[in-house]
Amino acid sequence: MKFIFICLFAILLSTPLIITTFNIPIETTNNENRTLEKSPSISWNNYNSAETVVKKWNAFFNALFNYKNDFDKYYKDNFIFKSLLFDSYKKIKLNLFQTNPIPPKVLKGKDGWYFLGNSFSEVTLESLGLDTLNKNELEQIKRNYEGNQQWFKDQGIDYYIAIAPNKHSIYHDFLGVRISPNRKKEINQLASLMKPRELINLGKGFKEKDEQLFLKTNTHWNDLGAYYGYENLMHFLQLNYPVLSILSLDEVRDSSVLSNSEDLTEMLGIPANEIKTELFIKDRNAKRQEGKIDIPENVNPLTYEIRYKSEANPLKILFFRDSFSTDMIDYIAEGFGESVFIWNHMMSKELILKEKPDIVIHEFIERDIQILSYETLKP
Repeated sequence: MKFIFICLFAILLSTPLIITTFNIPIETTNNENRTLEKSPSISWNNYNSAETVVKKWNAFFNALFNYKNDFDKYYKDNFIFKSLLFDSYKKIKLNLFQTNPIPPKVLKGKDGWYFLGNSFSEVTLESLGLDTLNKNELEQIKRNYEGNQQWFKDQGIDYYIAIAPNKHSIYHDFLGVRISPNRKKEINQLASLMKPRELINLGKGFKEKDEQLFLKTNTHWNDLGAYYGYENLMHFLQLNYPVLSILSLDEVRDSSVLSNSEDLTEMLGIPANEIKTELFIKDRNAKRQEGKIDIPENVNPLTYEIRYKSEANPLKILFFRDSFSTDMIDYIAEGFGESVFIWNHMMSKELILKEKPDIVIHEFIERDIQILSYETLKP
């Protein structure tokens, strides 16, 4: 009996390795939102180019050692029963113990709300005012910002920073925590370094609105939240540019759809099952244009550069952005004669001088404020 048990145990342990090593076809699914490691191969380049016996000996063992490390990564990523075991683990944690299977990445709040965890820029601590910018970061941000402002001023271009709100900052009640009104946050620290007419808070007034402005199962705002973010942006710019007009909600139509997949629930590997409202402009005036700039490697060519023209006015806006401005693009495009949207945290002097905009907006999410401590205006 012991012999049979040992044999069965040995077969159980060796089956995944045999399947993986000999590439035996078996139907599996990758339920992770990333590309898995590819099967490695041994590189003999250093061995072949080695000139002495000692160097060849060292190169031989280095090649084997590197292959061993690469194969470890490959095997961990492509373990044949990984998806099955993880799905079982999720079901046990969610259904039996009623706990979040991936707490560092996703936090489960009240009433079906989910939030990013601290794996992403310490977003929860930052939103609660428990993780703030230190003195060195604040000084570096101030130097970088003042240098950027001076460069834009020399070019005759208006430059603004626009911050989209963290979901936690607006709906922290669904996290089961309360934010002290006396506790400073990074966005307050940033505002203290800048003039009032230089920083655009895209989430201004969100807490006072009765409508739901973020998706429960996604880290991003919904279409209505994006509209109010756009409205805050345009009201801010309208003070300096009275020619700008703002689309009203009467000029958009809406439809409701059931979403089965959103980013936060995808991380957990569970369906979203959330009804969301999509907004569309009834009468579009802005026309999509072909791209004019070289697309960097490893970026999505469909989203990196988006360009529009309209007959609204002679103003041109250049928008360096992240994913939060995606649902604002159509609205913004209607308000400017020309609008160019670049998905990049880094601004390019060469691109700016080539495009010759009247206005440059640097938009990003609240949890990424620390990027301003780096050099964001590149040659």
